[in-house]
Amino acid sequence: MNSNYEDGVITALRYLTSNTHQTVLSDCIGCSQKTISNAVAEFVTALNHPVITKKFINFKPSDALHCRGIARGFTRLCRLPNIIGAIDGCCTPLRRPDESGWWFYCRKGFTALNVLAIVDYRGKFLYVNAGYP
Repeated sequence: MNSNYEDGVITALRYLTSNTHQTVLSDCIGCSQKTISNAVAEFVTALNHPVITKKFINFKPSDALHCRGIARGFTRLCRLPNIIGAIDGCCTPLRRPDESGWWFYCRKGFTALNVLAIVDYRGKFLYVNAGYP
């Protein structure tokens, strides 16, 4: 893997898991805020690619056996019964796209990519969606 791609993935993951602003993270790791923004956008776009989602993301809420297995895992790990996924989302700021940029205005008053993810009890992604708010 190209080290630029590795750096981008690490940067995006650090941002998405740190609950901090891009400018703060850019100061910490010694790059520009735009570099953070680009890395996050590229990572989320790659994660949302149909080949990736088909191969690695498997959420079958209509499959009772699948759901029971996940629920047992949450019960064992967290003592929370009947849970089939943990969900979270965020609005990731981005530069306004030239075309159809108004689609990306979020409720917070800036252009953003709306990212939603569901994970199982192991933290494995079951569902990911990234798009306009």
